[in-house]
Amino acid sequence: MSDELGKIPDLLNQDGKLAVVDQGESCTIVAELKLGDDAQTSVSTLKLTLYNETTNAVINSRNAQNVNGANGGSIDADGILTMNLDAADNPIVDSTLGVGDLENHVARFTWTWTGGRTGIQELRFRVRKLATPT
Repeated sequence: MSDELGKIPDLLNQDGKLAVVDQGESCTIVAELKLGDDAQTSVSTLKLTLYNETTNAVINSRNAQNVNGANGGSIDADGILTMNLDAADNPIVDSTLGVGDLENHVARFTWTWTGGRTGIQELRFRVRKLATPT
């Protein structure tokens, strides 16, 4: 769910700044799953699709992957999602990027909660290309 039509919300770090992850670094996403103004507390399914925003290429085979208490994901009784991404989840897809350039990745969470309603929430974060020592 985006805050403006067609705009994916940016994931912010704990200091309120844009979240940037170094290439090949693991990280944790923490977010509140909401549909409208309601936090989702009784989720029966929770899936993650991780992709490159420019190319729409799925990253690390995370295409509608179950993350409801599995594969690094969990949700607590207050609707707070915790998603642990591995180093392989944060590659640089675009081989033309230079050292220090940022690539936009999107984590799309889809869920169904008891009662059958569904929700989608996308969050954008940046991955910084690192130098490759030779």
